[in-house]
Amino acid sequence: MAMTQIIVTDELARAITQAGSFVTLVDSKGRTIGQITPVESSPESPIGMTDEHLAELKRRMANDDGTRFTFAEVIDRVRGLAAELLDIP
Repeated sequence: MAMTQIIVTDELARAITQAGSFVTLVDSKGRTIGQITPVESSPESPIGMTDEHLAELKRRMANDDGTRFTFAEVIDRVRGLAAELLDIP
């Protein structure tokens, strides 16, 4: 399937290019209809991820001890915490 092309006015094209790295397009009611990544950039991270987000993720990954919990273990823990908070026996 071929990618659809939408032609924009030169004025709109300039506004999009001058907006910065990533642009969110909204309709007249403010609803998000899309996001644009400039052709000349190749994002190293998902749209919306700042350098601070990435640094925090890298820090957490470096400190990860490999401990994982099953869904059942998480539910048991949450129920236990809820019981403590609500003083349920």
